[in-house]
Amino acid sequence: MLRRSILARTTAGISGLVAIVQHDRGDQADAHRWFATAAKAAREFGDGRMTAWVLGRHAMVGP
Repeated sequence: MLRRSILARTTAGISGLVAIVQHDRGDQADAHRWFATAAKAAREFGDGRMTAWVLGRHAMVGP
């Protein structure tokens, strides 16, 4: 169980960072997909701070 938790947290963090890079590159569609992955992983990990960070950054991406 601990390994799954660590994997979910790592996935959330890395996916969030990739999403930020994609947003900076101007690829909003890909950024949305990466943020969705990050949010799912953060929720699975149960980390409210990580989830809030991901959702806050995701909100900065246009439609």
